[in-house]
Amino acid sequence: MTWNVEGLGSVKRLMPINILTSDIIILTETFNTCETSLQGYYTYETLATKGNMGRPSGGITCLIKPLLSPAQLIHSTPNVIVINANNLVIIGAYFQPERTAQEIIETLGEAFQKIDKNKAVILAGDLNCRIDQHNHKSDTVINYLTNVGLCITNKPEDKTYIGHNGTSTIDLILHNALINTTNAKTMENTSITPIRKHIPVCIKMMWENVQKKTIKNLSKTKKRLDTNVLAEIADKTKNRAQKEIENGNINEAAQILENIVKKSQIVNYVSERKSQPWFDRECYDERKEVLKSLHRARTSLNSEDLKLYNGKRRQYKKLLREKKGVSS
Repeated sequence: MTWNVEGLGSVKRLMPINILTSDIIILTETFNTCETSLQGYYTYETLATKGNMGRPSGGITCLIKPLLSPAQLIHSTPNVIVINANNLVIIGAYFQPERTAQEIIETLGEAFQKIDKNKAVILAGDLNCRIDQHNHKSDTVINYLTNVGLCITNKPEDKTYIGHNGTSTIDLILHNALINTTNAKTMENTSITPIRKHIPVCIKMMWENVQKKTIKNLSKTKKRLDTNVLAEIADKTKNRAQKEIENGNINEAAQILENIVKKSQIVNYVSERKSQPWFDRECYDERKEVLKSLHRARTSLNSEDLKLYNGKRRQYKKLLREKKGVSS
């Protein structure tokens, strides 16, 4: 998954449901000036730069699940981060809008010189090179990436940025021929989508010679005894248990008693609440309205629909802050 979060700290505070669950996550414009972490992931970062005034600029965070380890950071600049993982090279990138095509190509070219070209390669992030409309900068960069053996998984019509000033397909995922993927899809139906102008983009991919580590998935359960079943089974087997005790066969008697308890169990699997405690019905209903306006804006590309969506998005973010503030 790749996502321009426009401030990772703010996203984590307002995130009603955690969508950061993919095996590989590349976050851009994190604005992080110090290292961060996320439970269940190895974290690799290039930090944002901070001037004397204003907010920080840039910042890239790459999160990798342990099943893809070992992984090593092999190259890092303010605009690019390169990780050598389990038979895979991961490149995260963010380039400010003012960066020229030549600057982007030179920076990416330096990164490509550091990698093993015989490995599967994935490049993801916000290059500020839109593919839904032709322009000299975007065409130059995309042609370069194609010439070095990468192909784009995004569909041009699948917009990844929706703001008051228009829409664009600008958050991209590319890969080389050693990776099989499905088309990149925007995660527009998630509860987190409406709080940012950029929409998360996710793909499923497979590559050869990867040895995934199996991580045991532990389900939460709640157990109780069915007293009627317990009484029925105990009545049938108590004589056997008593006989084993009389014969001095304590282990056999204990096993009979254990079997009685196990057969009387009722196991309920407890589904863990995924949303934050403060994300209530009002938040849910407001999110539905925002998503409706988002779909309408993406379909029509009408300026009035875009304006309506951005107004509802701001209102939704305000509600989340209020709900979180009350519960704190």
